[in-house]
Amino acid sequence: MREYKIPSRVTKVAKVKLEDGTVLEWTKPKESRGLFRLREMLANGDYSETSLILRSSIAIIDQMEEGLSPEQAKYLEDRLRDPEDDFNVSDLRAILDIFHEESSGVPPTSGGDSGGQ
Repeated sequence: MREYKIPSRVTKVAKVKLEDGTVLEWTKPKESRGLFRLREMLANGDYSETSLILRSSIAIIDQMEEGLSPEQAKYLEDRLRDPEDDFNVSDLRAILDIFHEESSGVPPTSGGDSGGQ
């Protein structure tokens, strides 16, 4: 019989500073939480393309809310709801990508300094 060792979950806090000086601190939640929530949502029946895209965005928002303090989550929610603010779900997704990279300790595979100009 083969044995599988479950790796320890990384709990490093990741930080991102926004252009307005606000520093967000995020602790990576257990990934399966969102997976089961999404599965339950899909089990309720709506498989339209729009619904799947919206559910993907909901999962992104859920991950942010689970990893941020309630005050920081509210700050981002207010920005997302503000029709005058350019901050959008795509920005949230990009910040979440940074949090995942920072909390995993794995260097990003794109961007950054890759050579001369």
